[in-house]
Amino acid sequence: MEISGKLNQFIKGAAWGLVAFVHLALFTVLTFRFTLNCLPKALIANPECVGDACVKTCASTSDIYFYILAGVTIIDAFLLPLGFGAYWAIKKKS
Repeated sequence: MEISGKLNQFIKGAAWGLVAFVHLALFTVLTFRFTLNCLPKALIANPECVGDACVKTCASTSDIYFYILAGVTIIDAFLLPLGFGAYWAIKKKS
């Protein structure tokens, strides 16, 4: 397969990786929203209120879960498109 064919396959795989990332990010946001629904105290100097709703800070034991979810999402933003792209570019035709 020539270079342009491999590049096309990489782009196709990266697009699928982006779709996988969007699904993972949506799952992460929903998990955060329904289980934590708070932000670490280190990120919020002064909780701001909009109307009757104030930004809720997490208990210090929940901060680690926020950072884990954020870290996994950031890492997957790079690795999923790259991994899927590489897989599609080097996979053998069956």
